Amino acid sequence: MLLAVVASIGSARFLPVALAVIVLFLPLRWLAMGRLSRRTWLDLPILALVALLGMTWWLSPRPDLTTPQVIRTLNGIGLYYALVNSRLSARQVAYGLIGMGLALALLAPFVVEWFPGAKLPLIPAWVYSVPKLVSDTVNPNPLATLIVVVFALGAGLIYQQKTATDKPLGSRMAWLTVVTLGLLLLNLFISQSRGGLIAFAVALFCLGFLWWRRVRWLMLALVLAASLGVWRFNLMPDLFARTAQGGPSSLQIRLIHWTRALELIKQTPLTGIGMGVYPELVDRGPRGVTGLTLVERAHSHNMLLQIALDLGVGGLAVWLLMFGLVIVMLLRCLRHPAAFVRSAAVGLIAAQMGLLAANMFDSTLWGVVRSAPFLWVTWALAAMLFNNGQWTMGNEQRTIAH
Repeated sequence: MLLAVVASIGSARFLPVALAVIVLFLPLRWLAMGRLSRRTWLDLPILALVALLGMTWWLSPRPDLTTPQVIRTLNGIGLYYALVNSRLSARQVAYGLIGMGLALALLAPFVVEWFPGAKLPLIPAWVYSVPKLVSDTVNPNPLATLIVVVFALGAGLIYQQKTATDKPLGSRMAWLTVVTLGLLLLNLFISQSRGGLIAFAVALFCLGFLWWRRVRWLMLALVLAASLGVWRFNLMPDLFARTAQGGPSSLQIRLIHWTRALELIKQTPLTGIGMGVYPELVDRGPRGVTGLTLVERAHSHNMLLQIALDLGVGGLAVWLLMFGLVIVMLLRCLRHPAAFVRSAAVGLIAAQMGLLAANMFDSTLWGVVRSAPFLWVTWALAAMLFNNGQWTMGNEQRTIAH
């Protein structure tokens, strides 16, 4: 199932193949294990989400656009249950994510379509002239989000490696993680993704807030003071400035998208407009947006608005419920006696906050974006940490009682 979903991320042609593998595996697991799945906190919300996906597919005015995105979401759900029910441990899945981060950092120059510009002028132009190995290249914004998620997880494990007596990483794995984090950070700055850099700053703040309890409120006060200073003295550049070609700025385009998205949500709040249909409707109506490129019109550039557009307000409520449950599970893991569980939970909390910040300005882990199933991997790891923690603490309590 994991290989099938990875293949579907590489090429949309494998989306139905991955879904078929997932569907066929369900009765095999039932026969072998006597149950469909281990229970997790996300089961009921996921069931509601699947029902909403069926609704949006049934009601969609463009099934040809909706079907691939519905399948991609179902594949992410299938990947979640594949990991939760596998023989892999949470530690092995975390190592796998770090390994994926290393592969991502090494392959990024050859598969990502860079957009060099004046955002970070210190980066030399020759960095972006590396020949591409694929024709269907990757946008740097989803890459930046993935980098932040893996970086936060790895940083959590490395910090605990330094302070804990029971090391969450072996010495070799620790060095490999350090190298991976360095390469990921380099790729993050090369991407020049402002959303990714904001997400990185949010993730670092969350890591520090969870690590250093004695100064967490001082950190929060400093961030608030710095934000007020930037606002009071107008230290930010003119975010509404037009581009060198005379077109609207990135922020202006997003504001237009958000306005249009809110209009469409008000028109169909219960059912949404259907997954994948937004590019067809963005330039219609009295406030339609014209002149956007294919990439600019792909989605509303805000994941929460996009979920509400695709599945209605109920779909957004279900997604927010799942996100909240993941955070609660991870917070409870912070009290676990094992250093690995605590450190992975810290890293994943920072990762979730970072990806949420990045997706306030983009939609990198939902719908049309190929990396959307990756979000379900982080949620599966959270569920595995929580289930493992509950089981471990239960065993300890039974042993003490005995």
